[in-house]
Amino acid sequence: MRITILSLFVFLSTSLWATSFTNETTFRDALTGGFTEVDGQGFSQISQLSFVGGSFFGPNAVIRSDGLIENGQGFHGAANPHVGMNFDSDVFGVGVTSNPADGGRVLGFSGLNGTGNLVEQANFGSPALFGGFVSTEAIRSVIFTCDFNGDLKCGLFRPTFGTVLNEASVPEPGTYLLIALSGIFFSFVSRKN
Repeated sequence: MRITILSLFVFLSTSLWATSFTNETTFRDALTGGFTEVDGQGFSQISQLSFVGGSFFGPNAVIRSDGLIENGQGFHGAANPHVGMNFDSDVFGVGVTSNPADGGRVLGFSGLNGTGNLVEQANFGSPALFGGFVSTEAIRSVIFTCDFNGDLKCGLFRPTFGTVLNEASVPEPGTYLLIALSGIFFSFVSRKN
């Protein structure tokens, strides 16, 4: 019994760290500290596109007139296929919308240029064109892969990143559950002694 409760405690405490999203509006609503959307319209290459809070790395991708950023091995070759973003300070949520029939992953890392630990990942692409995540761990860079379609060519629209306000004064419901489980666990331990 003691091991079962402890296992449940560990599972719940580790499963509350990140949330994936397939709806862009819901994702943005979760970024309670604000968000930045990077719109490529009006630019022809990613090297021309600058944004407050970070910079792009990876291939110098072409940006179509509708703002679509070309991504993937089918566009850029195998040596340097994926577009990435570095962030000047910690962010806690990243997402992107893809072209229909495209598919890949949003990979968030603790270090710059896709280094450090993989913090979280989310899929984007058909059937849900948007993919993103919000994490309690800090993200310093992200790579958008293109791995779920035959031609390895993905279009990216409006990469979005943001933060979550620290709402420590109002504990999450999961926090109350963890406190209750801890109490139950320790009451069983003290009864055995």
